[in-house]
Amino acid sequence: LEIIMFRITLSLQKLRGLRGSCLACTQLLQCNAIGAQPPSLVDKSRGSTGVEPAHVRWHASSVGQPTFQTHPHLLAEGELTAGIQASEYAQRRERLCQALPPGSVVVLQAANPQYMAGIIPYPYRQDPDFFYLTGINQVAVAVIQTDPSPQGGTQHRYTLFVEPPNSEKARWDGERLDLEAARSVFGAHEAYYTTQLRRRLLDALVHAPLVLHSSAALAHSKDVAWALSEALRVSSLPSPATASPSSPASESPAPTPERLRGSDPSAAAGQQPMRVLPLAAALHAMRVQKSAAEVQLMRASADASAHALRKCMGMTRPGIWEQSLGATFEYECKLKGASRMSFPPVVASGLDACTIHYLRMDKVLQEGSLVLMDAGCELHGYCSDVTRTWPVNGRFSPPQRDVYEAVLDTHARCIEACKPGVSSLRSLHQLSVRLTCEALKELRLVPQGISVEAIEARHLNTFYWHSVGHLLGLDTHDTASMGYDRPLQPGQCLTIEPGLYIPDLEPQFGALRGIGVRIEDDIVVTEQGCHVLSAAAPVAIGEVEGLVGVA
Repeated sequence: LEIIMFRITLSLQKLRGLRGSCLACTQLLQCNAIGAQPPSLVDKSRGSTGVEPAHVRWHASSVGQPTFQTHPHLLAEGELTAGIQASEYAQRRERLCQALPPGSVVVLQAANPQYMAGIIPYPYRQDPDFFYLTGINQVAVAVIQTDPSPQGGTQHRYTLFVEPPNSEKARWDGERLDLEAARSVFGAHEAYYTTQLRRRLLDALVHAPLVLHSSAALAHSKDVAWALSEALRVSSLPSPATASPSSPASESPAPTPERLRGSDPSAAAGQQPMRVLPLAAALHAMRVQKSAAEVQLMRASADASAHALRKCMGMTRPGIWEQSLGATFEYECKLKGASRMSFPPVVASGLDACTIHYLRMDKVLQEGSLVLMDAGCELHGYCSDVTRTWPVNGRFSPPQRDVYEAVLDTHARCIEACKPGVSSLRSLHQLSVRLTCEALKELRLVPQGISVEAIEARHLNTFYWHSVGHLLGLDTHDTASMGYDRPLQPGQCLTIEPGLYIPDLEPQFGALRGIGVRIEDDIVVTEQGCHVLSAAAPVAIGEVEGLVGVA
């Protein structure tokens, strides 16, 4: 009988995925030995949703990411993520809703896990739009609804959908966000399992005048795509009496670009169709303006990268590998709390300094060459991107100095021109183009006697073919939908990164051939002008030469 009971217990554990097999077996055997009634094999306390009661779960409430209670060394009280209060995330959602018509719905899908091979995952990186509005760094779906406020304006309703509990998966990947934490920690007004997403989302969408969706919501969630398509079908029916949503299992039109833009030609004449639009334009207009807390995180990220570059300069000498500099940079950034690199670092010595995205890092640094290092880290979600160029032996040769000084002058004058309400990314780039063309004349890299306009039209692309900068934030190339013509405003972060890359052509470019130089800093726009966040990494020739090789 004991053997039979043992086998029954193991079978039940496999079906229910519960831990504590040894304890459960011991209890059953002890009850049988003393003639007591064993615990019920079907737990009556489980509700219709199938949620395991707290006493049989690993934790009564699972957050799935650090909190002040579990990680006081990372988060202060009230912070949802490092440096950002839970109240700031709620304010962001409210600001977004205030810009939308009453009854609008915003749907966001978290990033899907990515896998290196088979079931081996890469470290998880959240979708920036989802992270900006929720502070959640794991898989979930967020739905934000705008409602008229009794006091005027709007108020929002915030619903989270999380994955159902799975104790077997938790053994491999750790605990995940549960319903209780979705409400008590992340501030959701309502929380449900993703098994209910289709029907509940459809109920929210069917009468919405406007639906905004994140790019991941349509790309990665069949449930979101189904609900949007079905809501469009219902909204196009000629009469509310016939607007009966089909069941999730029934056939309905597949989502098409026309349907998901709210311009379905099948919509009944005279009816206002539901509009379905990408979220990016509305949300990026918010994300581009950094709060004071975000600026502090941007400063910390840039400072970590700048100090890591100083370490790399200090250890530079002929004979070491490019990869050694890349490894040192990553190590130093992670010592300061960075979770990952913002992008694969570029450590390009010699001729490869003229290759913008040189990633191999497989050469040995040579005497007399330059090394260009373009690298950045991601600290609590916020990215830095800094570039420095320095001589391997600690001394610029005269030709190297000439090219470096030309780039440094363009870099300094572009930073000086960075002013709120006056300059834009495009105007800064145009300034860098003019200054670079003038430098090409002074360096005698182009025919003498031709105009700056002719140099730009005929020769510039040979030496300088990238933009002078880009916006910076939760992504390295942040809020791309903002474009290049919008005047810069206080709180915006960007890079300034002019460069000059001279092809290895002899005798056309003489002693300057093969020299590549780029200098890049992270900037925050202020009320008066701008501030360099990455200033800890030197750019002045004397400071650079004094730092190289001292470690």
